[in-house]
Order: sequence, then structure tokens, then C-alpha cells
Amino acid sequence: DAYIAKFNDDLSLLIASTFLGGGDRDDCRALVIDDSGDVFVTGNTMSSDFPVTSGVFDSSFNGGSPHGDVVISRLSNDLTLLSASSFLGGSNDDSGHFMTLDEYGNVFVSGHTSSYDFPVSSNSFDDSFNGGDDCFIVKFDGYLSSGVSPNKPDTPYGLISGNVGEEYTYSSSSIDPDDDNVFYLWDWGDGSESSWLGPYNSGEQCSASHIWNEQNNYEIKVKAKDVQGAESEWSDPLVVSMPKNRYFDYNSLVFDLFYFIINHPIFRFIIGYFGG
Repeated sequence: DAYIAKFNDDLSLLIASTFLGGGDRDDCRALVIDDSGDVFVTGNTMSSDFPVTSGVFDSSFNGGSPHGDVVISRLSNDLTLLSASSFLGGSNDDSGHFMTLDEYGNVFVSGHTSSYDFPVSSNSFDDSFNGGDDCFIVKFDGYLSSGVSPNKPDTPYGLISGNVGEEYTYSSSSIDPDDDNVFYLWDWGDGSESSWLGPYNSGEQCSASHIWNEQNNYEIKVKAKDVQGAESEWSDPLVVSMPKNRYFDYNSLVFDLFYFIINHPIFRFIIGYFGG
């Protein structure tokens, strides 16, 4: 089995200690601690019954020898709770050796694999096995989730008609099945896009503003991306019209005209003459 132990700073007191493993060989090779104090470990296992949790990337042992699969696990600081644990690997030998966390709590693990079918993501630097033992680098969210893309965002909400040169704000939201935080990218229909905005909580509304500089009809759409990089499809578009004729506030126009007339010197002379 692997083990994890926690001591006080002078190593005179064993505060907590736990086994981590299944019925075969298990090794822990790297450990990091996040800002909340949770403990992340990686290594390898030959145990098909290594403890895993629901909703993670891979809950099934994939085989291989002599190291078996990579394992990645997250435990509470007192080592009493296994909050996330996943296998990672292909049909041959895989082992995790190093790990770190980024500012968003995402987990990066590197190691070696001899599996031609080791899982890789689309558009990665190298998605083909090169033979022998390859190095791998993977990125997970803090709960090692399955990496399902966020749902298609809601159709953007906001005004559908406006004036060229004025700023308008639109809103949308998306649910992430893994409850990951979400970023949003807005396409304004005029050849420009926003940067990725966020992160937002899953289901939290994102608002963004834009100015159109030409008279036309524009289709606004938005897509979502979770902290693992999994992107949704584009939302249904909202058509916004920047009409050829600007909108006039006729009430204000009438008031301004009336104010001009009654304050004109000739009008004031006539009123004074006949009133006087």
C-alpha cells in the first residue's frame, strides 16, 4: 500500500496517518497541498480495487505491468476523507511522478507511459504515442472530474435594436455538469470577439458589453469553457439591429422646441407688448 502521514513541525508527534491502496502494489510518488489544506497525491497502482470516487475521470483499472495505472487522489487535511480519486492510464504501464496546482486549483501531473492508448485531449501538443516510454502531462480540475463540457449557453438576453456608437449589455449563463467554474467567450457578429471572461460559478450569469460602429443586423452568440478547457457549443444567436435611422425621443424634441420658442427674444417681446 501507499501511505500518507502528517507530523507536527519538529516530527515529535504523528498527527494523522492513513493507508491508501488496494489488494496489489500501490506507490505514492508526489504530494502537494492546496490553499484549503487538502492533500493531493499521485503515483501508480497494480490494484484493480484501488479506492476511487464517483464522477471522476476514470473509475476503472486499465492494466499494465509492473506499475499498472497512474492514480491521483485528494484527501482532507486530517486524512479522514477521500474526496476524489481516479485512475489514469492505458493498457500498458503508466506511472505518475510529479504534480503541482495552479491558482484556480487545477491539478497538473506528469510521469511516464508505455501505453499507446493513454488518454490525450483534442488539440494537444502531441496526441500520438511515440514508442518506448513517453512522458505525459495532464491537467484536471481539483475534483478530478470527467471533463464533460459545459451545457450550451442560454440565448443572449438584451436589447434587439439600438443606435450605432452606443454601448449595449447582454447576458447569458451555462450549467457545467461537473459543477466546474466557467469562462465565457462572446461573438458580437461584426468580426470581433471578447476575451474569455471569468471564471464564474456554474449557472452564474455572465454579462458583457459591446459597441457597434456600423448600421447593420448582427448575430450575438456566446460559448462556455470550464476550468479544464472543455468547451461548449455556441449558443443560439440573438439578432440585434442597428437601424439606418437613429431613434429620436420625440417628447424631448417637442419640449426643447417649446423651450426655444418661449425664450426667443421676439416671442418675449410680443408677450410683453400685448400683455403690457
